[in-house]
Amino acid sequence: MNLSIEGFSSVFSNFYLLITSNWIFLLPIAFLLVALSKVSSKLIIFLLGFYSAYTMLIPYIMSFSQVKDFMSQFSEYNSIIFLAFAALMGIMFYFIIKVAVGIVGFLLGGFIGYFLGNSLIVIFSEQLKQFESISYYIPWGCLIIIGIITAVLISKNFETITAIISIVSGSLLMSFYSLFLLEKHTGMKIGGNTLLKGLDNVSKSEGLMLLFCFIIYCSLGFFIISRKKRLRRAS
Repeated sequence: MNLSIEGFSSVFSNFYLLITSNWIFLLPIAFLLVALSKVSSKLIIFLLGFYSAYTMLIPYIMSFSQVKDFMSQFSEYNSIIFLAFAALMGIMFYFIIKVAVGIVGFLLGGFIGYFLGNSLIVIFSEQLKQFESISYYIPWGCLIIIGIITAVLISKNFETITAIISIVSGSLLMSFYSLFLLEKHTGMKIGGNTLLKGLDNVSKSEGLMLLFCFIIYCSLGFFIISRKKRLRRAS
């Protein structure tokens, strides 16, 4: 138990170190996630795919001797080939995520459908006695139908879902940086300024300020989305 708590604290402290030491890069990204959620969410997914391909997939593929020997023939162009491959994977990653979200939606909807199907059998057990051979298929039928409906709805609203995730993620980062930079560079005293020491011991005053900032930034992000929708309808 102590080991798991220590491990969690270590991850927490590493994350704190990451966001505080790279704030000059992450702050503009956080702003874009809130202000341009639909565009920036696609960009972030592309960058994640690009980075994963360049740092993990390419080294793994290059670990095979046949691939390494083949690529040695184009050693002068390796950098360009790797960048092009990583960019292609970044583009594909968006569609992979979209398919994965659809599958998760189908599984989630299917689970709910299966539960509802079983519930229907229990509720209408008397009426279904004469259809015992059919009643077995009811949960599976509900699983497939509700699973497909959920998957279609989630896939259809994928951009909206990613935009919401983008706004929430950006708002969390913006809230943190608003307080962190104020405390660090203006000397403002909020609580005990424990935020400057880490995320594991934030004071109550700082927690309330973080929540307030988060609500403001989220509201701003959702306002921008709704305003753009209204402008599109008007045009």
